[in-house]
Amino acid sequence: MKGQIFETLSFLILAIAIIGVIILMRIYLIGGFGKTFINLAQRHDNEAVRAGVNALLTTTEEKTGKTQLELMGISAYVGNTTINFGPTVGTIDVVKDLTWRFDAEFGKGHWHITVPFPDIIPDIQIVMVSDTSSSMCYSIPIIAQKLPQLIEEFMQNGKRVSVTLYMLPGQVQCCNGFVLACSPSQFPEKPYFHCRGISTIQSQCAAKLPSGMSIQTDEDYGDGLACAIEAGPVEGWKTGAVKLAIGVSDELSLGSECGGGMSCCPSLSSYPSAIQSGNNAINASLHQQAPLYMIQAVDFVDTARTQCGNICFYTTQGNSLCSCTGQTCTCPLTDPQCACVDVVTQFHHNLANATGGQSYILNSLSGQDIIDKIQDIINKQKQKRVPSLEAGSPVPIGKDIRAVTIPVPISLPGIYTSAYIREWS
Repeated sequence: MKGQIFETLSFLILAIAIIGVIILMRIYLIGGFGKTFINLAQRHDNEAVRAGVNALLTTTEEKTGKTQLELMGISAYVGNTTINFGPTVGTIDVVKDLTWRFDAEFGKGHWHITVPFPDIIPDIQIVMVSDTSSSMCYSIPIIAQKLPQLIEEFMQNGKRVSVTLYMLPGQVQCCNGFVLACSPSQFPEKPYFHCRGISTIQSQCAAKLPSGMSIQTDEDYGDGLACAIEAGPVEGWKTGAVKLAIGVSDELSLGSECGGGMSCCPSLSSYPSAIQSGNNAINASLHQQAPLYMIQAVDFVDTARTQCGNICFYTTQGNSLCSCTGQTCTCPLTDPQCACVDVVTQFHHNLANATGGQSYILNSLSGQDIIDKIQDIINKQKQKRVPSLEAGSPVPIGKDIRAVTIPVPISLPGIYTSAYIREWS
């Protein structure tokens, strides 16, 4: 009898133990399944957010045809969340474009994007237009000789600078044999320095150099600048580059004689054609966001009214400065170049001030003087950059935050940054 009771108790204890083990295993399995289910749900949510983000960043902006990811990369290069794509497309606000797309996908107030911008030194692109009248025999040979050297120095110091020099019509031969026109012997082609006749881009420009008996196209740098800015440098205007235009002349655009004669224009209002030429340059500058920098190449300006120096050139057709034909001529620079210093200064100031640029005056015949002015112009180019692109709402505390990190290629310098995207319910 006792043996039967003992066996029964043993069986009962074993049964209870087995049941306990089963209960513990069920509890463990159910708990593990719960955790797995939660993990799977969270992973599903994160993958859903990532899929939504990837889909949004591959959508294209209508006017540019570029994806949102490309626009973020361009913003990082430019250092700004607004990008100017030129006169045809205009300016794109990347934050605005991202905002309405992410609001539609995740809901307003439920997401945030941060894209840190690396510190990038942008390209500096310059279009330069030169007066080619005989009085430029001092300045242009110096530009041909020393400007490429200056650009090389900038590039060695980490600045990417390129210049396209456009020469106005004219084939004046200076006394030293230099011809005021582009040629491979005088202006050797380099990756960062090009010389072209303005005629090579006239078909691309709305503002064309006018013609007529009283029109001096070799001095029409207003229309020349307008065309050069519109057509751009040889490489074309690069997105995100610092763009500027430099005009070099010692007279009013279209000449300081008010369309003829040997008397100086008493005021700008006396010469509407010059004003229109200058306005064409201003409009092109503002449209392309390429400020105008003017160099007034009147030598010895401080004493210009009494002694402006002499000019030496070779002429086959005669010249109004002095009576010589078919020979080397050394002629005094009197009216109108010297007498018009004040009105030319005003004209240059107007062009520069209207576009955010600056005007300069040469004050010596030093070969380095004009190069010093160009060096100063380039040194002043400081692009305003913002540290990052920020869009969306502040990330809340105490919410279940889903985070996605997307690499953002910055194609021009060949580097990457990242887009840090947060989403919450």
